[in-house]
Amino acid sequence: TILLVEDEGRLRELVGRVLQLSGYTVLEARNPGEAVLTADGYSGAIHLLLTDVVMPGTDGCALAELVTQSRRDLKVLYMSGHTDHAALLQGALDDSIAFLTKPFTLSVLLRKVRQVLDRAD
Repeated sequence: TILLVEDEGRLRELVGRVLQLSGYTVLEARNPGEAVLTADGYSGAIHLLLTDVVMPGTDGCALAELVTQSRRDLKVLYMSGHTDHAALLQGALDDSIAFLTKPFTLSVLLRKVRQVLDRAD
């Protein structure tokens, strides 16, 4: 199960549809507040948080910190089209941070999702 958080509607719908067609259960949220409510209201396991970094209100990094407090096994894959965030997340902080640079192809998305899900903690 993947919690997809993306404030741009068309991208969220496309990514959600592709993930569903690839066999994943997808919970969609338009913003961090909705994502927290979705995660809190979902009784099953959520395996991956796929979140945009830059969103109105709380950013994706703060969202991940908040959601992983109650879901310790949750893996996180960040995505952003902002190059300053890409540089920060892609090695300046920690090599274990998974990041997807926008724009991306659907095959790159699926490969990265699988890579993060299969990664040992």
